[in-house]
Amino acid sequence: MAGRGAASALESQHDISLSNPAQWTGINGLRLQGGGLFEFEQYSKGSNLAYGSTIIKGFKFALPIEESMRLRIVTGFLPVSRVGYELRGTGAVNGETYRADYTGSGGVSQFSFGAAFKPASFLSLGASYRFLFGTIEREQHVVFDNATLFGSTQRQITSHNGSGFTVGALFAIPSLLEDLSIGVSVSPAMSLSATRNYTFRYSTHDSTVAGESGTQDIPLRFSLGVSQRIGKRLLAAIDYSSQDWNNAIVFDGVPGNLTATTRFGAGLEWQNNDPDLP
Repeated sequence: MAGRGAASALESQHDISLSNPAQWTGINGLRLQGGGLFEFEQYSKGSNLAYGSTIIKGFKFALPIEESMRLRIVTGFLPVSRVGYELRGTGAVNGETYRADYTGSGGVSQFSFGAAFKPASFLSLGASYRFLFGTIEREQHVVFDNATLFGSTQRQITSHNGSGFTVGALFAIPSLLEDLSIGVSVSPAMSLSATRNYTFRYSTHDSTVAGESGTQDIPLRFSLGVSQRIGKRLLAAIDYSSQDWNNAIVFDGVPGNLTATTRFGAGLEWQNNDPDLP
């Protein structure tokens, strides 16, 4: 479907997209939408390593409120970022070999709540509030092949929370070009509050270092999309979005390995289930 990868300018009757809240005016009726994902990856270098995970990709709920201005209320919960890996390496210290296991889990999720309405036949407007939260855990476990040597474990736990918003508009002006729609949305920059704790486990005792705090920047995101109906059944759409991570602060500094991201998406949709079409 075109709406899956290029949705900024699509006023869908069925799909609840969070890329542009102005699209929600097209939704007809009460709707609950959700999804899931299963991943399995296997790597081979020295020793085999397999990793699998199942996650819920979230849900979205749309509630029609009023029809003359197409007022719609939408809420949703979905993951924004996800960490999931299990890696293994080997090394040696003073001739003593060891195995190191690296694991990561968790991520950042988003709860959103917003509304959209249609003040004119050619214009839809929408806005949504976003609250981001989540915990990411990373652990490194070292075991020596020599049983007389004790290994160690280091765990890093980082918690995030913060809020922001997204605004969007959808223009459809048939008098200029039949069945052409233009969508634009902006998510202003936001900063998440972050705290980081470390736990160190040795042969004799455990110790916890707590209290490190900072911010995690999420830069402004801009999206622009165009959709065009071709004939009675074919719908074409193209999307562009950008986000500049070059100066994003992570805790107390700029990592230096981040860059600007640009995304293009395009799609075609063949609609063959509308009883009103010949």
